[in-house]
Amino acid sequence: MNGAQLAPRGQRAAAGTGAAVALLFGWWALREGGTTPGPLCAGSLALVAALVVAARRVEWAQVPRPARWALCALALFTAWSFLSIAWAGARGDAWEAADRALVYLVAFTLFAALPWTDTQAVGVLVAFVLATTLAGTWALGDAIAGSGQAVQDGRLAGPVGYENATAALMLTAFWPAVLLAARRSSPLALRGLLLAAAGFLLGLAVLAQSRGTLLAGAVSLVLAIALSPERVRVLAALSAVTLTTLLSLPALLDVYAGGGDQAALIRAAVAMTVSSALLLAAGLASGRLDRRLHAPAGRLPLHLPAIAATLLLAAAVWTQAGETRLAGGAASGRYDFWRVAAGQFADAPLTGAGAGNFTQDYARERKNRELPLYPHSVVWGTLGQTGIVGAGLLACFFAAAVAGLRRVRAVDAGRYAIALAAFVPAAAWLAHASVDWLWEVPAVTAPAFALLGLIAGLGFATGPRGDVDRSRRARTAAIAVLAGLAAVSVGLPALAARDTERAVAAWDRDPDAARRALDRAHTLDPLSARADVIAGVLARRDGDLGRARQAFTRALARDPGDWYAQAELALVALGEGRRAAAAARLVVAARLNPLEPAIAEAGAAVRQGVPLPAWVEQRLAGETVSGPIERRSLDCRPLFGIGTCPQEPDR
Repeated sequence: MNGAQLAPRGQRAAAGTGAAVALLFGWWALREGGTTPGPLCAGSLALVAALVVAARRVEWAQVPRPARWALCALALFTAWSFLSIAWAGARGDAWEAADRALVYLVAFTLFAALPWTDTQAVGVLVAFVLATTLAGTWALGDAIAGSGQAVQDGRLAGPVGYENATAALMLTAFWPAVLLAARRSSPLALRGLLLAAAGFLLGLAVLAQSRGTLLAGAVSLVLAIALSPERVRVLAALSAVTLTTLLSLPALLDVYAGGGDQAALIRAAVAMTVSSALLLAAGLASGRLDRRLHAPAGRLPLHLPAIAATLLLAAAVWTQAGETRLAGGAASGRYDFWRVAAGQFADAPLTGAGAGNFTQDYARERKNRELPLYPHSVVWGTLGQTGIVGAGLLACFFAAAVAGLRRVRAVDAGRYAIALAAFVPAAAWLAHASVDWLWEVPAVTAPAFALLGLIAGLGFATGPRGDVDRSRRARTAAIAVLAGLAAVSVGLPALAARDTERAVAAWDRDPDAARRALDRAHTLDPLSARADVIAGVLARRDGDLGRARQAFTRALARDPGDWYAQAELALVALGEGRRAAAAARLVVAARLNPLEPAIAEAGAAVRQGVPLPAWVEQRLAGETVSGPIERRSLDCRPLFGIGTCPQEPDR
């Protein structure tokens, strides 16, 4: 088989892969952003399987050099994340973080190794836009129906479940829609469809009320205009979307002002639908404007400042009109998060604290009442958790990805506009992820890495180059072996989480079966203390203090820095009449989490020899399971994921 025969095989693989992965990303978005163990595992296995199938059809010797460098840097970063388990304080958290890096590596590799044609690349981008639009429409429908938690405090949280992540996802899909609609070669029907989708996506982003999208939007706007060879057409498309969004803006902002009132949501949905219909019509009629909008790429038309002024005016009205969170200040607990992450980096500049290890250090050193799992910044998170080595490798990856965009322009200027439609949303993700915890949301981050991979795939030379790589079978076999290891790494924690969920659900009717499931979870996930903590809470709830003590002791053996297990052991000691032991445990717990009011109150009660106030145990019961937004009790189902649950009021 010669090189000319390899390209069609790889291109056939690309055709089916792109659409399937776009649907997977949309499904992830509807499953709490892929943050829950089950959907994360299922989606990861699907990506791994697709990579193994695609590897058999790829001539690795023809993968562009920037893609190879990017792949090497990201693979080394992933390996470093796994290696950091050795020095991480919370090794279970490090394993989960390393698995996320592995998922993003697979997503990038899958797209970077395939030789995409222009039509296939456009098809992938359109599929991603439509899948995201449908997921957002589904979430808006849920919000109107009043089901689930699609709206939180007047902000659209669905489909992801976290408002800022939802806004980031909508903006990520917004840019391919606009940039592809602005292409002269796009059919009129496609232009109309993409413009309509862009208007709807922008409306959903406004409903999410995320200030991070202002930064991401500004960065991506500059890049889209500065780098586009058809910037006049891009500005025209942006102007159309912005102006129609301005028409629906009052209805969109009323949703936040009214706290997510159903009538306001319906008005917003109607306004967004009308806006999208106008954009559809504009796209269908845009052929008449093609000649007027044509201008040499290197010249600045006189009417360009007027269009730019319109966009700036729209942005000003967007952020200032009405009672909107977008017009609020920049006050945030993030500065305290970043301070602690910077301290992690200062303490271990070479290695960091270990992938995913933040919450314990923050609990010990925080200055406010929030207790997040993540530092809300991919920059500070990477520096604090993986040190100079990890940050350097990830920076090299992004630099190589940018070099891939330059290669596309050098190889085929005609497909550069398609590559730009993938690059701008990835840049928007990076800007937003620098100030929020998007790295930990696969439904938002995996598409960004896939888009960077798509750019690399567009950089393949148009013709065959050299002979067949004789080591292709060996490399394919190696990828299959690594894929198997990846499936095990992602699958074991997911199986443990499934058993834990089932154990909590079955505890009241069959405690023996629940204990067996928790023991199985303990074995399946050999680094995490989560199953032991939950087993201890359930045992103490039933009055079995001996089992509770054993479970919490096992939890501390795996995670010595867990303040919660220390506090629970103190309550067990109190129940057994060992006040001195309880006091000693509470001293350790207070050192690990000095701002936790329940620990302080319990310590005071033990010193005074009085019973614990009822709210202390109630509060600790509400903080059993760590969550990315807040800790939750065992009565909140599901136990794991983004979703929030009502908590006892703070004291």
